[in-house]
Amino acid sequence: MNMWNRSLPTILFTHYGDNWIRGSERCLLDLMNNINRKKYNIVLWCNSEILSEAATKLKIDVILTNFSVLFSSECSMPLPDYTRIIQIGNHLVEKYKVNIIHSNSGAPNIWLNPISRYQRLPLIVHLHAHYSLRDRVTLGLHHVPMTVGVSPAVLAEFHQDGSSPQQLRIIPNGLDVQELNKQPTCDLRNTLGLNDQTILISTTGSLIHRKGIDIAISSVVNLHKQGLPVHLVIFGEGPQRITLQRQIHAACAQKYIHLYGESEEIVGLLKSGVDIFISTARKEAFGLAIAEASLSGIPVIAPRSGEFPNIIIEGKTGLLFDPKDPSTLETEIRKIISDKKIAMLMGENGKKHVEQNYGLSNYIAQFEELYDSMLKDKNMRMNWLSHWKIVAIIKLSIRRIFKLRKAIDVNGLTQ
Repeated sequence: MNMWNRSLPTILFTHYGDNWIRGSERCLLDLMNNINRKKYNIVLWCNSEILSEAATKLKIDVILTNFSVLFSSECSMPLPDYTRIIQIGNHLVEKYKVNIIHSNSGAPNIWLNPISRYQRLPLIVHLHAHYSLRDRVTLGLHHVPMTVGVSPAVLAEFHQDGSSPQQLRIIPNGLDVQELNKQPTCDLRNTLGLNDQTILISTTGSLIHRKGIDIAISSVVNLHKQGLPVHLVIFGEGPQRITLQRQIHAACAQKYIHLYGESEEIVGLLKSGVDIFISTARKEAFGLAIAEASLSGIPVIAPRSGEFPNIIIEGKTGLLFDPKDPSTLETEIRKIISDKKIAMLMGENGKKHVEQNYGLSNYIAQFEELYDSMLKDKNMRMNWLSHWKIVAIIKLSIRRIFKLRKAIDVNGLTQ
């Protein structure tokens, strides 16, 4: 066991996800790497080989298990496999003398919940994304002692569902500012074949529909048609790459829209001659990419939705556009292009804002305070009779039925 002290409380971190390191995985690694190891022992239980390798390098004990998710739309978990995972979890709790469990997303709750009840342990479910009503119910997200959301937007639906405010906590993501600022720069503009007059716009994220990369492409195509010397570089990979390539080819935009691919040194790349950063996400829980871009010292533009208006101080560190009218993104880009002094000032202000408000120290301190308080509070320990929100689920089901009946009635009237 790495760096182990039997006298300290042990936290079992659990992560289920794809085999990559992106937003939630990076936040988990930062948390585990910077938590006070003189106060806690930590163990990671996950299904990702890449995450496992990264955690092992941090001298963290890792248990790699092939998880599946019960009630998933993509796969089903047979009862024997579900039982097997619970047995593994119970074994880990007993082997490592676990005192508290931290789930790094909603999905593991489906097996961590019965484990926590059987072992009489506190359970934290840490949400980095929005969860539909179906997922909130089937994953049992209402039946836990503590739900942590990365932004108010993530927890808004839980408030509407009737969850107790004492059961909910907002802890914004933190950035490892010192490490990110160490990322090397490169001759990005020369690599892309750009001259000094070219305005280089960038966006980052997984190439999936939710990230709205297609909106960014359309906006830059329109600006280019209007005669502006703009290029767009897209950092990221994902299943929509081929679809986006087709969009770029259809617009004859191959010369000025670049699918760069994925990189672990985004801040360094953004410092390498990018003039403006845009986010066109259709839905975003936090906006880690915007925070990283601001840390890079460039002006940012994002939709007026979710957590973006909190990360961006409008007019000071960046601009916001109407997500219902993507053409307003082009207007905001034009504003920044037209005034280089304002653009530079926004970049400087944004960097200061992120360094002062989104550093790791506050992020780590809030979690350590939460662990300490839950370890001391016996009411946070789960058992087979505690932390059930059956009445809330019944109310949700009734509300859902009435909504469906109303929708059916409306459709009937319009036909």
